[in-house]
Amino acid sequence: MSTRATYRIAANSYSESEQQYFYIHYDGYPRGAVQYFKEFLSNLEDLIEGEGYRTGNCVVAFGMLPLSEFTRDHENHGDTEYRYNVYHDQQQGTFHVTGYRHTWGANPEDIWTRFFEGAMEDFIKKYDVIEGEE
Repeated sequence: MSTRATYRIAANSYSESEQQYFYIHYDGYPRGAVQYFKEFLSNLEDLIEGEGYRTGNCVVAFGMLPLSEFTRDHENHGDTEYRYNVYHDQQQGTFHVTGYRHTWGANPEDIWTRFFEGAMEDFIKKYDVIEGEE
């Protein structure tokens, strides 16, 4: 299904200049995003080798996903249903995810509702589908 989403990837929460946005045309709903996040973490582990979670490593790791495309920002695609902001929380030692769902209405550009905020591990636990349990 074509559930479109954009992803903001940054190495920390405060960096406006060190960030990159990606667009993925398929599987942007939370269960689909889980698969992208798992692959992102796997790619990142292969890349960092002691260098840490620099923005460049995070961008490369997400950019390695087969369907990801660079994009200017969340607003660059008017038909997305989900937005995700991802950064490395240095104090907690984990990645943080904030997820937003688009609610269609009279003024669709402005109606975004946060449905998740927390550790990426918690996002994965909450939305991962265990085979045979759908």
